[in-house]
Order: sequence, then structure tokens, then C-alpha cells
Amino acid sequence: FNYLLNRLNLKDLELIKLLNSDLIIVTKGKKGASYYLNNKEYFFELDNISEEIDDSGAGDISFSVIIKNYINNNFTVKENNLISWYKESTKYSSMIVKLIGSRTFIKPMYFIDEKEVCND
Repeated sequence: FNYLLNRLNLKDLELIKLLNSDLIIVTKGKKGASYYLNNKEYFFELDNISEEIDDSGAGDISFSVIIKNYINNNFTVKENNLISWYKESTKYSSMIVKLIGSRTFIKPMYFIDEKEVCND
């Protein structure tokens, strides 16, 4: 995101409008995340900063939670979804940064016997 901003010499919302997507998420590590829904920014600060050992996979797990919720919400997103989706994504990303390696608590594929639904 920052690369595109600098490369194209644009401001945040100019780039968001250029990308022309209903939802764009920009994670900012310990600073939180910005969700752009229909070209409007919703910024969420990180409430509880975890002791970080390895940040590998933190963004991946955050996006996985968003995708799961998006699917479970019939492929729609509304403003009132954002805060709960953000809180859930930070719950899991705060767990993964305390561990070494990004796959520490993810179930290996060979242990999945049947299709699992996207529920906790």
C-alpha cells in the first residue's frame, strides 16, 4: 500500500478510489488497521499490544478471519461488521505473534478429514 502511494504520488483516499473496491484493508502492525469501506476510512487502533516474538503470519491470520466472516455473512460487508471483524482478527493475530513461525497453531491439512465450515 505504501509502495503504491509513494510510486504513484497519491494520498490514501486517492489510491483507494483508484483501486475501486468495496473493501480494502491495510494492516499497520502495532498501530492497528485501516478498513476502507466504499471509499470511507475506518481506523482501528490496537487495544492490547502483545509481546511479539515473531510477526510472521499475523497479517495472514487477520485476513483469514476477515474472509471467514465475509463468507459467513453471505459475501457482504456493512459498517457495523467492521469492529467485530477487527476485534476477532486481532485476537488471533495477537496469539500468533507470541509464537515462532506462522503455522504453529494452524491445523495441518492432513488432519482435516472432511470439509469444515468457517466457524470457530
